[in-house]
Amino acid sequence: MIIDGQKYCITLDETMLCPDGKFYQVIWGTCYIHKFEETFGFKPRGHADYFYTIGDSGIVAAGCRVNKAFPSPEPPINLMTNRVTGIDKDGKIIDVFYEVIYFADKI
Repeated sequence: MIIDGQKYCITLDETMLCPDGKFYQVIWGTCYIHKFEETFGFKPRGHADYFYTIGDSGIVAAGCRVNKAFPSPEPPINLMTNRVTGIDKDGKIIDVFYEVIYFADKI
């Protein structure tokens, strides 16, 4: 159970575009839970009826997209990277590496 105002690492089902212009799959920061109906005045059909705001930057993550959440009072060490393989404009196969954890609170 997430407790409002505490710091968590939130893992998402998919990557999310963050304020720095990069995609991340894990967000660390102070979390707050909001009920969709209380905030927007209507209840969505077929989806989670809550969402999270995370960190100083106010990142919003839908409850149905959150995979796991674990308490993390201190920022984790970002040793992980994801690799995506693709093809560049000349047809060459390339690997792109990107960081996995976005630090939504100031460290």
